[in-house]
Amino acid sequence: MINRKAKIAEPLKDQADNPNTLRRKAEKKLKEKKEGSTDGEGKAPEKIIHELEVHQIELEMQNEALRETHLALEESRNKYIDLYDFAPVGYLTLSKNAIIEEGNLTCAALLGVNRQNLINDRFRRFVAKEDLKNWDRHFISVLGSADKQTSDLQLIKKDGSRFYARVESMRIDREKKDPVIRIAISDVTDNKRAEEQLRYDALILGEVDDAIITTKNDDCFTITNWNPGAEKVYGWKKEEVLGRGRVILDNEYPGRDRKEVLLKILKTGVYEGEVVQSRKDGTRIVIDSRLIARRDKIGKITDWIAINRDITNRKKAEEVINRLSEERKLLIENMPAMIWYKDTRNNFIRVNPAGARTFGAPAEAIEGKSAFDLFPEDAENYYRDDLEVIRSGVPKFGIIQPMKTANGINLWIRTDKIPIKDEQGVITGLLVFAVDITEIKHAEDELIKSSIRIQETNAELTAAGDKLRENEMKLTAAGNELRRNEARLTESLAEKEILLSEVHHRVKNNLTAFISLLGLDGSHEDTEGCRALRKDLQNRARSMALIHETLYQTGKFSKVDMDIYLTTLVGQVADSYGGSAAIRPEVSARGVILDLARASTAGLIINELVTNSFKYAFPPDFDCMAVRKEPCTIRVSLACDSGRYVLTVADNGRGLPPELDVPAAKSLGLKLVNFLARHQLRAEIEVRTDKGTEFIFHLKNKDEYS
Repeated sequence: MINRKAKIAEPLKDQADNPNTLRRKAEKKLKEKKEGSTDGEGKAPEKIIHELEVHQIELEMQNEALRETHLALEESRNKYIDLYDFAPVGYLTLSKNAIIEEGNLTCAALLGVNRQNLINDRFRRFVAKEDLKNWDRHFISVLGSADKQTSDLQLIKKDGSRFYARVESMRIDREKKDPVIRIAISDVTDNKRAEEQLRYDALILGEVDDAIITTKNDDCFTITNWNPGAEKVYGWKKEEVLGRGRVILDNEYPGRDRKEVLLKILKTGVYEGEVVQSRKDGTRIVIDSRLIARRDKIGKITDWIAINRDITNRKKAEEVINRLSEERKLLIENMPAMIWYKDTRNNFIRVNPAGARTFGAPAEAIEGKSAFDLFPEDAENYYRDDLEVIRSGVPKFGIIQPMKTANGINLWIRTDKIPIKDEQGVITGLLVFAVDITEIKHAEDELIKSSIRIQETNAELTAAGDKLRENEMKLTAAGNELRRNEARLTESLAEKEILLSEVHHRVKNNLTAFISLLGLDGSHEDTEGCRALRKDLQNRARSMALIHETLYQTGKFSKVDMDIYLTTLVGQVADSYGGSAAIRPEVSARGVILDLARASTAGLIINELVTNSFKYAFPPDFDCMAVRKEPCTIRVSLACDSGRYVLTVADNGRGLPPELDVPAAKSLGLKLVNFLARHQLRAEIEVRTDKGTEFIFHLKNKDEYS
């Protein structure tokens, strides 16, 4: 910029430094003007006039040069202002008291304020509370040194949101004035998040039990990384193997030619399967291996990553099961009790048909998975009992435990756990016998409740009898009649409660039978459309059955606890779409109690909308984190707002098609939603599609509804 200004001012400088040159040019111009004029002898006045005219032309030329220089300087100034204001980083000038004197537009945008509001404000106001001490130390250090200094701070925007910023500061000294601090601010939020993700990934790699190994793609496959899981699996410490070749593991591929397997791996860059390898102590172990090659930009293999899991115990357990006689297998397969075999790492090795039916999944979908995969809520308690039997070697009988099936049904089971040992007496797993005692458990609970109610009733009757006996003899007859009436009312009420309970129980059982009929093989064409229709019908039936089950279990036959009902309902729908583990359902209806009519209708509406969200809102090519900046989520909430209930069903998926008119939609699901909302709930419907899809239903008050 300085060189450009010097170049622009050069013509004016040359003329100022060389007046003779300017005079010669002026005389030349004057001579050109006077060519053709009358020649004669020069006189004194004419000479004076000549000098004045030459001087006038000199001034005109100087003025023209000054004007050109001024325009060039204006242009340079405007370019400098543009570069300053629209620089990719924010610039600030602070006084020695940390008051903002200047700031560019980029900095104002970073802090979310107008530039006018930025000037004369304290920079400290934009620093997060936890970083104020760091900022104070940084500012004091910059004031005391002429060197550029850097600090990473959390800054707060006007709207309260935060971002990570890198602050580079330098003191600028001025003649006869106080120094100022020039600051450059860069948003490094993405870098910080990347660093946190790297630290998190490193932590995960250090915590997993699987062996994670990386090697170079050289002749020896030199080991470059060996995580703690590898140390546990193979017995070598990290420092013992780094730089050594993979040959120490002595790979063997059972039933396959080693050279052919290696050639295929080098050709495809991947391997998945079993491999037998050596530990440090020389023992051979069976490994479930996942091997993949990493390539550079031109597709050349640079290194290899292996994720290995020790399945030796599992293989031994499988061998134990395989050694069972066919008669025992036949007996186990046909026993009505649930039987399964687990290894010492909580994995299911074999499940009999009764166990698979109770779990609600085929045996092949259970075998090979851990309890943490199948029962994430209760697996920790199950494994605690398993470890007690494995460590003590003593069977444990009569364990009462809850179990939630794959279909979302909550059961109570009584289990017996027996340790299984190999020829050397080493415990390799557990044989578990289980019986479904849900009905017995519910009956016990009902007996306890009935006993409490009887005790309370007896206490009330005793108190009433004592009081009546204190009355005058003339009231004895009336008192006896009152006691007889009270007994009749109690009996009638108990009969009605039992009858109503039985009605709800039978309705629930009938709907459950209907759901089961829908699930029977051969009861429908096995096409994608039929399967989807079957699932929709099952979910609709479950939403109705769940109302009656909730009423039956709570013992309240006119009011429904919506938090319990909706949590179970949404969980059932989510379970029916078991492949959607990445979608997170959220339910909020704490403290909301509705009458049976509105609760049942609301349940059908929620079932339809949540089903639609699972089916259509999150296609495989839609990335929630990239588009919505949050995980894929389906939210259901029911709350009271200004005396009215507001039901909201929303997802953060790709949203409805722009051309879809919800009130006029022809799909069965949306038709059902519109009909139920308008004619059953008498609700006003609001649909939003700015951040996914959100249905809002404004329910009328109970007296308006009825």
